[in-house]
Amino acid sequence: MIQAMSTELPTSPEGLRQAFARFPTGVAVVCARDSDGTDGGMTANAICSLSLDPLLLLICFENEARTLPLVERTGRFSISILAEDGRDLADRFASKLDEGEKLRGIGVREELGVPVLEDAIAWAVCSLKETLPGGD
Repeated sequence: MIQAMSTELPTSPEGLRQAFARFPTGVAVVCARDSDGTDGGMTANAICSLSLDPLLLLICFENEARTLPLVERTGRFSISILAEDGRDLADRFASKLDEGEKLRGIGVREELGVPVLEDAIAWAVCSLKETLPGGD
C-alpha cells in the first residue's frame, strides 16, 4: 500500500512563496523588442498551454516587471524555453540588469521581429491577445 503524505499549504505570503519555490516547473525567458529597437526580457516560470484550438498560452507577469510594458506596447513577444542546464540564463533574465543589457553578449537571433534565445530547447513568437490584472 502506498501512503500519501500531505502538508497544508501555508497562508502567509512568504510561506506560500517558499512552498511554491519547491514546486518543479519549467523555466522560460520572455523577450520583446520596443519600437525604438530596445530589447528586453524576463525569466518566467508561470507559463502554460491554455488552448490548442485556438492556440493560446498563459503567461503571468509581475505587475512591476519591466518587460511587461514592452509586450503591451508592441503586442509581440517570444518565449524561449530553457534547457535543464539553463540556470545562468534564468538568473540573468531574473536580475535587475537594464533591459538592453540582459541580451548583450549571449546568443540571440531575431525571429519575426523579436529576439529569441539561441540556447532555447523550444521557442515561439506570440501576439498579445489580452491582459488581465490580478494580484501583485
